[in-house]
Amino acid sequence: MNATNSIGNNKEGEDTPESVPNRLHPRRRDSEDEGWTPHRKMNFVVYIVIFSVAYFILDREYGGFLTIWLRMYFPRESAALGFQMDRGAP
Repeated sequence: MNATNSIGNNKEGEDTPESVPNRLHPRRRDSEDEGWTPHRKMNFVVYIVIFSVAYFILDREYGGFLTIWLRMYFPRESAALGFQMDRGAP
C-alpha cells in the first residue's frame, strides 16, 4: 500500500524529516545553562585586548583625541575609568 504525504512519495513506515532527529544541528542549550566556558572566556579576552590596543594606538597617534572625545561624550563613564575632567577645557 503506497501512501503519500505532504513531503513526497514516502511509503508508510518510512522515516520522514519530521520523525528523524536533526543530528547536524543539535538544539543549543540556553546560555545560562552553559556558563562561562573556556572558549567564551578566551573570546572575551581577545576582544578586550584588541579594543584596548586599538584605543591606545589611536589615542597616541592623534595626541589624546580619543581621551578628550571620551570625556566630552561620556563624562560619567570617563570619571568611573579615572580620566580627569577639566572644567575649562573639553
